[in-house]
Amino acid sequence: MINQFKEALADCRTAIRIDPNFTKAHFRAAKCQVHLGELDDALSQLREVEKLGSVKSKVKVTDLAETLAKEVRDVVALQSLLQAYHKAVDSLEFRKALTSIEAASSLVDPTLRATGLNTSVSSIDSHKMTKISLKWQFFRAHALIGCWDIDEAMRFAYMVLGKDGRNPDALVLRARTMHLNDSHPTTTVIQYLTQALAFDPDHKDARTLLKKVRLLENIKKEGNDAFARSDLSAALETYSKYLEEDPTGGVIRVKVMSNRATVLSKQGKHKEAAKDAEAALDHLDLLCFPKTASLSAFASTQAGGDVSNDDRRASTHSALFYKLYLRRADSFMKLEQYEDALRDYKSASAIKPEDREVKQAIQTAQRLYTASKRKNYYKILGCEKTASDTEIKKAYRKMALVYHPDKQVGLSEEERVVAEAKFKEIGEAYAVLSDERKKQMYDAGHDIDGSSASGGPGASGFGGGSASMNDIFAAMFAQQQRGGGGGGFGGFGGGGFAFGDDDDDDESSGYGHSYHGHSHGHGRGGAQSRYQQYQQQTRGNRSSFHFG
Repeated sequence: MINQFKEALADCRTAIRIDPNFTKAHFRAAKCQVHLGELDDALSQLREVEKLGSVKSKVKVTDLAETLAKEVRDVVALQSLLQAYHKAVDSLEFRKALTSIEAASSLVDPTLRATGLNTSVSSIDSHKMTKISLKWQFFRAHALIGCWDIDEAMRFAYMVLGKDGRNPDALVLRARTMHLNDSHPTTTVIQYLTQALAFDPDHKDARTLLKKVRLLENIKKEGNDAFARSDLSAALETYSKYLEEDPTGGVIRVKVMSNRATVLSKQGKHKEAAKDAEAALDHLDLLCFPKTASLSAFASTQAGGDVSNDDRRASTHSALFYKLYLRRADSFMKLEQYEDALRDYKSASAIKPEDREVKQAIQTAQRLYTASKRKNYYKILGCEKTASDTEIKKAYRKMALVYHPDKQVGLSEEERVVAEAKFKEIGEAYAVLSDERKKQMYDAGHDIDGSSASGGPGASGFGGGSASMNDIFAAMFAQQQRGGGGGGFGGFGGGGFAFGDDDDDDESSGYGHSYHGHSHGHGRGGAQSRYQQYQQQTRGNRSSFHFG
């Protein structure tokens, strides 16, 4: 056979009309109908062979009984596999669909062998399916696209168009693979679909895809135009609309998710931005590595599996992987998730090792990650990292008032131990933040030992103060004397000295309440200023990647 099944079927029917008892013609007709996907007709044709024995006794149908029984079993099995295929496609279970259609193909042509393509989810090499009709091969191609094995589907389309450039099904398939891979301009995709409709004006798939491609292109352009004029709200709404309209999209969908992540980041919605970047990376893994990535057709999955950054660097979309890792790393930096940011920067560097800015970003993320594990002196004092010297001193006075030993009278031993440690920690924090040089080093991420900086171990405990601590108290005392303050701590002898109350001080004497109130107020400010340093050191990075 040379795969001209329609012509062969016509010849068989002619032979049967001439000699209805010509059993070979019946068998060959059934074979042609199987290849054409006309399984019900093939089964009817075989049933006709069963009737031949009752027509003329000289026809030795019994000699063909075994062959007939096998052919009938095969056709029934094919019917079952084809039904399973359509059921799987309808439920978007394309891996099941692919398994069913390839099992059917192997039943039609037992000589088919496993593919040698390491990147394909298919178990059959497209170039070996020469004895399988195009109808069955198009079924398989549809399942391949559903499994995101776009390259294998594209190879089949090329093969068909190489033999018949006017095949509308192949033209539509080629257009679909181009659109999913974003390998050609939209105008080229539209040209293929228009050509398919010229050969078959009633081609339903061509019309549907053409309408969808034009709609998506208009929505994407609208979103990009909004982004270009800095209308972030409109851009966010339009990009979201695109993603809703194209839930089964390919590379363009990945780019639109990246664009939306950029918009969300500019709006300060860094968690949402990181989530979009992650979804884009997962989807791109599925598109580039359908065999090794986790497969769940047309559904959101956690991809990655055995895919390495070396694989991503070698892929046709390595630049997109690189940009997405930087996009997510930027969001993690703003969220102070430095360990996650460090991992993404290293992934980006593995894809593009020569990029010096990324190497610098790795150093910055590493330093900030290390710094994040240190004591947060700003949080201890309950002030912002952007606080002035006066604000830092004011915050220190407030916290020292709460945790000073003379304020802990009546506490249990356990509570006194906690308060003593807290008072010492407050002294450590102020010893660093009140010293301009030490504060600069601390803010830059260097390790500064606050306990040694404030006078050594035990310097700020209950049993006496360090020189710096006493100087601080003395200065405060002098200020109170000038201001006519009253009250005070008895622990300093001679009536002691008083801390003046600030307008916004918490009057509560409970150390837990006062401390936690201030610590909650600090968190976000510290994050912003720490990231400001990161931005200054990585100015000109790819945090604003946007795809047209």
